[in-house]
Amino acid sequence: MAAQNLGSPAGNSHHVNADISGNFKYIYDIPQLVKKRLADLLDQDAKWVGLALRQMGYNAEDVESIRRCCARSGGSPSESLLLKWGNLNHTIAELFVVLYRESLVPAMEVIKRFVEPKYHVLLTTAAPSDTGKVMNGPVASQKDPSQGYTTDGNSEKAQQKAEFVQKVAPPVPPPVVPPEPPAAMAAPARFPGLMRSPSDQIAATVGGLPLFSGEELRQATGNWHPGNELGKGGFGVVYKGYFKQTYVAIKKIKGINMESARTELRQSLNELKYLNACRHENVVPLLGYSLDYGEPCLVYQFMPGGSLDVKLFPKSSAIPPLLIDDRVKIAKGTARGLQYLHTFAQKPVIHGDIKPGNILLGPNNEPRIGDFGLTREMMVSDSSMKVSRVYGTRPYIPPEFISQRQLSTKVDSYSYGLVLYEMCTGQRVYDDKRVPKHLKDVILSTKQSGDDLRRLIDPVLLRTENVRTFRSYVMLLRAGLSCTVDEPEQRKEMVEVYKTLVDFLGE
Repeated sequence: MAAQNLGSPAGNSHHVNADISGNFKYIYDIPQLVKKRLADLLDQDAKWVGLALRQMGYNAEDVESIRRCCARSGGSPSESLLLKWGNLNHTIAELFVVLYRESLVPAMEVIKRFVEPKYHVLLTTAAPSDTGKVMNGPVASQKDPSQGYTTDGNSEKAQQKAEFVQKVAPPVPPPVVPPEPPAAMAAPARFPGLMRSPSDQIAATVGGLPLFSGEELRQATGNWHPGNELGKGGFGVVYKGYFKQTYVAIKKIKGINMESARTELRQSLNELKYLNACRHENVVPLLGYSLDYGEPCLVYQFMPGGSLDVKLFPKSSAIPPLLIDDRVKIAKGTARGLQYLHTFAQKPVIHGDIKPGNILLGPNNEPRIGDFGLTREMMVSDSSMKVSRVYGTRPYIPPEFISQRQLSTKVDSYSYGLVLYEMCTGQRVYDDKRVPKHLKDVILSTKQSGDDLRRLIDPVLLRTENVRTFRSYVMLLRAGLSCTVDEPEQRKEMVEVYKTLVDFLGE
């Protein structure tokens, strides 16, 4: 396996690089152990400082901020720098080039296997980093990557090297770009390609959203009191707050300089991108943001009903059960929100992580879709596209996405169908103690055996007499079956699903 090769690159090094470099493009793709080795080298004699100032476009204030944060957390400043620069989608090849410009040969050797062999020529004449000739020298020209290096400019070898650098290793621009012109329509704007900090990236993504002060949010949450915590994860903590006479949910993004925060920050930016563009009554609204204290905060509408997961699988008898009319309301509202995401812009927007935990409920169980961290925009309408990695919550992911990484609107349809199964049966989509473990297999085996599917109904739904219970249950189950067909071509689009539900169950 490739992972085994990373530990011991034995054999033909050219062959190993040819196999590996195609699978590792961006800095955040570098395996953690390799990144740790690289950071250890750059931490020695604070080599990361020159790299940041001379090659990556950061200023002294940025460097000092990294130094202070790592002094408090005990983390590696070099690892923090790589995380910061990597979040801007810089490639491993670009990192290889800036290491070359700083003559950091040992660091180049660490990531050599992850870049194409054509770049390896840079190792043959790079000066050792401990000479100090580059680390303490002037900034290399952005137009001539070979400038500032102590080679004989008249030699044939030096000339060939300079020509190579200009050809395959163009200057890596600093992480600043001019603002893009406003989009012609209210569709999600592209992320700025290069920004200096997480706060800059958030500020550039939120558009016209209100900017709140960190002090206001601190007061709204009772100084971030643990009693106001609604949930927590790798991104940080979500708090309930009382802000301007209104209850809100505040996501406080923590640990910007930690490796675990890289993905979460990218997902938060992704969420901002789409929530700021998509306004719909079945999508959780984003109210504003804060950039104070080095821990960005996102402010959302508070959903007092909690998540569908909490209501469907209550851990306390104090939580009232969801009856059939509420489940129908949630099914229709979620379908309505998804079909809007898939159709409101020229290119379909795919949520990518539909599950009960991401369907939030209002005071009367009105559903709103939340957590847009994995949302993607399709390249072309009415098509699928192949993505670099599988993401989402595995039991809710369709077969074509797991095996072929084919992403389309049908991914959301499939996940939604599994949520319908859960709402109909009151069972988890996956249960390690159940045979079969997957709820879809339970339903299909029951259907194929000719048994009455009504025997799978959630017992909670039988506690009250409602003439609509079985009719609604059967309709939701049929909708689920139409959404979970293995072949995506035969799977229904969410527009069709929503229309079917409305036709049979009413508005």
